[in-house]
Amino acid sequence: AEYISGVTKKFGRDEIYKQSSIQELSFSQLDPVGEGGDQQITPIVKGFGNISDSPPQDIGDFDAMFSRDGIILWDGGRKQRINLEAEKLIISKAIQPIIDKIVRNNFYKSVLLQYYPKNQQLVMAYEDPDSFPKGRRNRVLIYDIITHEWWPFKNWLAESFTTYEGDGDAGRLLYGDSNDGYVYEADLDTENDDARKEISLFTMDATTGWNPRPTIEWTNVVEGSAS
Repeated sequence: AEYISGVTKKFGRDEIYKQSSIQELSFSQLDPVGEGGDQQITPIVKGFGNISDSPPQDIGDFDAMFSRDGIILWDGGRKQRINLEAEKLIISKAIQPIIDKIVRNNFYKSVLLQYYPKNQQLVMAYEDPDSFPKGRRNRVLIYDIITHEWWPFKNWLAESFTTYEGDGDAGRLLYGDSNDGYVYEADLDTENDDARKEISLFTMDATTGWNPRPTIEWTNVVEGSAS
């Protein structure tokens, strides 16, 4: 059975992604039906969807998803609603042998896409069955949204991605290493391509670095035998 592999919001609509379909969720009150909820799920597209266990990436006017046909940009049916499947744009034709290899070896669930707005790029991490280390994402490809070009980045074993998106942040890209568990700052402006910088994570165990000074609430948990 198919399951939900991602949810995005496009032009005021909530899009629900499954492996071979896209649905739209509409509501004015999102609650159980017996408690006044009026949510409705409407099928939009059948025949393609997001087959990765990582959700599609919202890149503005489009969602980027990994489908059996390749990496698709989908505008949510913004232009017209007569032939919605015609509105999908496959951007991975230049790397189609890699896409076919991932699907053929059933590694598609672990494909990870990350939108990198600072450079207007889409980053793709995946497991190549002929590369090492085995059993984890071991390859990274970059898609330039402006020039529509693909290229590989070496020495990145990316298990996860995120970007700095707060006020005053520069939109820098970070990734968690699938091999050593460290977090790296990627694509440094001051270094050559493929450069990375190990960063330290503040786990907030010590209160000396908290600002403003915190108050701590303690909760005592008592374990009993229930006898």
